[in-house]
Amino acid sequence: MIKNYRILHHLQLPGPIAAKLTSKWLLVNFARGKQMNTVHALHVKHGSVVQIGPREISFASAGALKTIYGLSTPCIKSPIYESMGRPGIFGMRDKAQHRERRNRVSHVFSTQVLKELEPAVHAHVKNMVRILGKHVGKPFDVVRPMRMLAMDISGEILLGQSFNALDAETPPYYVSVMNYVHPMFSIDRELPQLATFLRMLPFRKIKDFTGSVHYIYGYGEERMRESIAKFGRHSPRRNIMTKLIAGDPAKGTLPLPDQAIADEVSNFIYAAVDTTGVIMAYFLYEMASNPDWQRKIREELAKSAIVDADFPYLTIQHLTVLQACVYETLRLHPGVGPGLPRITPPEGMEIDGLFVPGNVTVHSPTFTLQRDPTVFPKPDAFDPGRWISESGVFVTNPDMQAHIFIWGGGEHVCAGQNMATLEIKIMVARVFAEFSIRVEGEQTHRDMQMCDHFVIAPRGGKGVLVFEHDPVHKGLE
Repeated sequence: MIKNYRILHHLQLPGPIAAKLTSKWLLVNFARGKQMNTVHALHVKHGSVVQIGPREISFASAGALKTIYGLSTPCIKSPIYESMGRPGIFGMRDKAQHRERRNRVSHVFSTQVLKELEPAVHAHVKNMVRILGKHVGKPFDVVRPMRMLAMDISGEILLGQSFNALDAETPPYYVSVMNYVHPMFSIDRELPQLATFLRMLPFRKIKDFTGSVHYIYGYGEERMRESIAKFGRHSPRRNIMTKLIAGDPAKGTLPLPDQAIADEVSNFIYAAVDTTGVIMAYFLYEMASNPDWQRKIREELAKSAIVDADFPYLTIQHLTVLQACVYETLRLHPGVGPGLPRITPPEGMEIDGLFVPGNVTVHSPTFTLQRDPTVFPKPDAFDPGRWISESGVFVTNPDMQAHIFIWGGGEHVCAGQNMATLEIKIMVARVFAEFSIRVEGEQTHRDMQMCDHFVIAPRGGKGVLVFEHDPVHKGLE
């Protein structure tokens, strides 16, 4: 441990002594779901640079963000990505390999593809609205249904087959084991002997846990084989998997191997449910907690022609108040709150005026960056007004934008961000055109406090709200 302590001792960085002695300090906080909040508290206390491991530094500044994640950065992804599922666009560490993969899948998230898939998103959101209508006036937990909504949409647009999770009385098996995937990644990476021991146990629940990763990827492989068997490799069906199978004829890009396609689709589903679904739940919670902004969104919907036009996304995405409320929700509740770990080059590099030795893990925590009080006054307050100009249009100034890291950055920006945004905004428009909502009680605020296991989640696992049928337009009745 003394040897660990001396690795970065010459830099005289602030941070817990335990963190400087052993990487287990950060691991324990991660296991408890407190990494994001603990690192944030350190930055609040010590400033923009803190040491959180023997060879690990957290930087909370826009300058460091650009240096670590920008297009010209010499940093590469941490080895931790190699233990987060099968190789895919998210986990690839080699820059040339990642660039080649991104070029071969980017066409499936084009604007044209979004237009083709929009009706499927509307259909599932309308089903969600129907379900909400059955619970009017009653306490209703929104966390699970929003994850199930994201699940059904992901199944439809990625695999061409909904999971029908929203209508199921109990969550589909896929959903149950999906909750085990990230913890299993962590055990395989940090405690391999424990992972081996667990796989030897005969108990059903343990087998579900240890076999979760294999099941998730196997499901994607099975759906792909079914699609090819039924519709061939040039299917007219509108979903992302069929487009990956066909490649990109416009660019002359050959399709990926079948195994790579199945793995990418499985990775996309996992990411979509655990980020988009939770963000939608937090949006509903923020609207219930801030009735003035809820009223403004409903007034904006009432004044627009969006309801009579059946909610076209082209119109939805230009609604100023709605856009500001979505952006503010993403600022406060980013899908991934902790920093995305990167490794400095062997020769070392300068970050924010500090020379960092080679092979050191560095990152900038999204949660902290997006709560910088010098950029976002009253940073913990939900204030969409910060994104609306005096003339009433959505606006971001350069300093604010430089501190936003919702979708990642550089070459590793989230490939599915436009799809996720489309889902969120369509959900918002359709739900608030039909209902007003309120918080059920003080317990909801406690339950919705954020924890994280890489992706954020409500600490209580639920968020109970009350919906009232209150259409903004008489044509909805």
